Amino acid sequence: MKIKSDFITNSSSTAFFFFFKGEKIQDLSNVLRKYDNVFERDEFEYKMNVEDLVSSIENLVPSVLQIKDIDKLVPQFLENIQRLIETCYKENKEGDKFDSAKYFMGDVRDRLKTYEISKDILKKGFTKVLEIEFGDNDGHVAGGNVGTLMDYKHSSLEMKKEDLVILTESRH
Repeated sequence: MKIKSDFITNSSSTAFFFFFKGEKIQDLSNVLRKYDNVFERDEFEYKMNVEDLVSSIENLVPSVLQIKDIDKLVPQFLENIQRLIETCYKENKEGDKFDSAKYFMGDVRDRLKTYEISKDILKKGFTKVLEIEFGDNDGHVAGGNVGTLMDYKHSSLEMKKEDLVILTESRH
């Protein structure tokens, strides 16, 4: 029998939803720069600033990621919630040894929160959203200073301002 004696990794990431007013990636980049102090991080052995974040995002848009209209994304949130609930029900019905109901309930709560806030900010003139995943070893931006810090510190990076709303969801 083999015994794993080194560290064990968890291949998770955090989805960030950047809701903003504007049309282009430059509009998002400019509003992120306005809140540069929020993204100034020097923790553990990792460092990043807003320019590191902006560069990471701009390198992915539009080749990998697309900025989307919020009003078209809101119905998708409901579909995702329905799929999560169906998966949870199916796995529990089949006698899954892992209690997936507890596992998925956090995901369902996250997605319900994103859905409710998305509906609300549409009324406040927000038009666009960029969804991007950051992780220490998974996601659109994986590893390095930006991927790691955005994943680890996601809860402290959520914000609701007049021109920028950032929401996060854990991904498994």
